[in-house]
Amino acid sequence: MLRGENFHSRGFISSTGKHSFSEEFRKFATAFSLHWPLILSIGFFFGWLLSFPMQGPLFWVMVQGGDVNQVLLTTMLLSGLILGLVSVGLAGYFLRQSLVWFSLGAIPCIAISCLISGVAEDSWWLIFFILGICSGAVIISWANVFASTVSPSQRGRTFVLGAVLSNLVLYLVTILIYNQAGFNLLLKASSILSLSMPVFLIYRYRRMVINNRFASDKIIRTLQVKSRGTWKFIFFVFTIYAVGGLMYAVVGSLSSPSTGFSSYYGLIPYILFLFLAGILADDISRRSNAIIGAISVGIGFMAVGLFTGSLQLVVIQTFLVGGYAFLDAFTWIIAADASGGRKIPLFYGAVLGTNILAILAGVLLCERIAELAANSEILTISLAGILAFVSLAFIIRLKESRNYEVPTVNNLISDSLEPIISKFGLTPRESEVVKLLVAGAGTQDMLEKLVIAPDTLKSHLRSIYHKAGVRNRLELIMAVMNDCNRPDK
Repeated sequence: MLRGENFHSRGFISSTGKHSFSEEFRKFATAFSLHWPLILSIGFFFGWLLSFPMQGPLFWVMVQGGDVNQVLLTTMLLSGLILGLVSVGLAGYFLRQSLVWFSLGAIPCIAISCLISGVAEDSWWLIFFILGICSGAVIISWANVFASTVSPSQRGRTFVLGAVLSNLVLYLVTILIYNQAGFNLLLKASSILSLSMPVFLIYRYRRMVINNRFASDKIIRTLQVKSRGTWKFIFFVFTIYAVGGLMYAVVGSLSSPSTGFSSYYGLIPYILFLFLAGILADDISRRSNAIIGAISVGIGFMAVGLFTGSLQLVVIQTFLVGGYAFLDAFTWIIAADASGGRKIPLFYGAVLGTNILAILAGVLLCERIAELAANSEILTISLAGILAFVSLAFIIRLKESRNYEVPTVNNLISDSLEPIISKFGLTPRESEVVKLLVAGAGTQDMLEKLVIAPDTLKSHLRSIYHKAGVRNRLELIMAVMNDCNRPDK
């Protein structure tokens, strides 16, 4: 449930809209400055993935005019992707410290993309299967670093910036293809961009190890969802993405061809809604993204039968495609919230594997759905819209995972926190800083919560480290948590 006071306390309502916009711009800029390797790596890699093998514009140019089974290629890609996500997710449970090196799976993706034009078409199915496996390994590697290093209060904006970048790459490739740009040049350029994944991800990982800024498994567990309804999240992901997958071919057949303004409108709603999804996730509620997204998708499906021509395409892009901006953000962010420590790759493998499985189900059944739609288009679309609303039943009671405030710490370590902090001889303000640190708050979180300047916070931290006899944040957190778990406590 969304609480009205959050809009006021977080600055969503102010006397001037200018203040709110500048504040949000600052928050997104802060997220980028702190996590730019993650944002650039996932943005460029998914830009290639969406532009080429995931039935992107480069994919359609490649198969155009040839004797290629397009459904087979997509099926093999998605099957390989599921295998890569699940198998690497499982392997990551046992080999988490080496998981970052799985990002090197981007290299085979680059090689295949650059060489596929010279390979016989009857071998493409195997190539797409390999692309899927390698892509799954890369995605799990990124997800592990994302969930381990980005504070809960910045996961929304960090993920959204990466998603926006990937769709900007897709948008650019689409426009260039529409204007008759060279296919081979675009394919090679987009694939080479994906090389940023291992480069930036390994750089990020090594920097975090050097600075000793990885949260321990014990601290990460304080941030994960304590809910017995996590299975509802899995069912929600399958239901809402299966609906989209099943109806994709039907809606595409009903839509008017992209011409003029319509050809450029494309991904604009999705990109704009991503920014809103990031703000909702970090400042208000994770679950609100799922609810808004499911309702938007339902409206999009049910409104298709009411419009024709270019207006129909605008409705589809605004409500249907735009709704998945909220759903994508929700899925990735809550997966990070609901996992912790060694379970991060395992949980991401299950969640994203379910996501792709739902899409694969739609691909395999699309022909049958298309036949049904030919007889009763409005009935079929209405049914899809109803199913989108029904998916809300799986998520409406899921516990909110945005639970990184100080009360969470008090619930976790009971009343033993105060005497442990007091033995350091800290001032009341310094005690507040320690509580926020143990709760998993980042620098920006503490500045906003305490309403102090960055230099003041640095001064508090230096004083705390000196009094506690530690050198950095992690040592301080571990000192507090170890005392909390001593047998004599």
